Amino acid sequence: MAVLKFIIRWFLLLILYWFLIFFIGRISFYACLIPLLEGVPLAKILQSLYTGLRLDLSTIGYLISLSVVLFSLYLLHQKKLLLSTIDSINYVFIIIYVLTFVGEACVYREWKAKLSMQALQHFMHPSEVFKTTSTGLTFLFFGLSAILIAIFLKIYQLRFSASKIQFYPTKSLIKKAITSFLFLIVGLFFSVICIRGGFQAIPIQSSDAFFCTTPIVNDAAVNPFWNIAYNIIDYENRFKNNPYSDFELVEAQKIVKQIYDVPNDSSIQLLNTQRPNIVFIILESWNAHVIKSFGGDNFSPFIDSLSKQGISFTKFYPAGYVSDQGIPA
Repeated sequence: MAVLKFIIRWFLLLILYWFLIFFIGRISFYACLIPLLEGVPLAKILQSLYTGLRLDLSTIGYLISLSVVLFSLYLLHQKKLLLSTIDSINYVFIIIYVLTFVGEACVYREWKAKLSMQALQHFMHPSEVFKTTSTGLTFLFFGLSAILIAIFLKIYQLRFSASKIQFYPTKSLIKKAITSFLFLIVGLFFSVICIRGGFQAIPIQSSDAFFCTTPIVNDAAVNPFWNIAYNIIDYENRFKNNPYSDFELVEAQKIVKQIYDVPNDSSIQLLNTQRPNIVFIILESWNAHVIKSFGGDNFSPFIDSLSKQGISFTKFYPAGYVSDQGIPA
């Protein structure tokens, strides 16, 4: 039972260790985005440091589940190789997590959005990514990642390494099997409860970390590892292939006709002609700051002249901060 106590103590320390990494990750996220924090109250920044704790614990549930299985095998066989494997797995998780939250901070500076499957797809052509990324941002990603990975791995090796657990051989195979089985059941039960975010009917969602109407602090509260893992799984399950069903032409025309069939048209007539020639001009990286009549600079006098001749929508909001989010909407 002595080795079981060591293992339980190790798991509790590992959970605290991951909470520490998540905390430093949020601090680093804000440090990289100081220019975007203008006007954000300090109280909201501090609140985001703990409103995401449930998502953090859910993430920890995923991260420790494999270690629970390997430790149950260790209680049965007591092979040092199993402890070394646990350490290796945690090394990989630490490296992946650091790359995730540092990469997310870099992406957020440009897109004002969290790291997603859509962003990862750009890395299918890494040369193009680094050609369009500033030198400062490239150094920030590789420099900060290297420093934090080195620090976190060193702390893990010194204080949290599973290989340091004392080895107490037990001769009774029955006792080892019972201990191993009980530890596996209890450990996996704890992991599943953490993953679900508790005993509530609906499993935890990223929106559970939201607490205000300020996007940047809500995004900081959402654990980046949990978010990107969910995003990848969601993409593989629903969006890897076309999620929209095709209709036969006759059926499609029938549905469209029903939609546009208005018995009593109560629309407000804004134009002077019944059959206007409407042209959509979709411009990349275009905003109201370059149009004088919208309160911006006079960088586009021709577009400005069109707005004066026609109808201007001054309360029109995009679906996101960058073109690939706004244009489709």
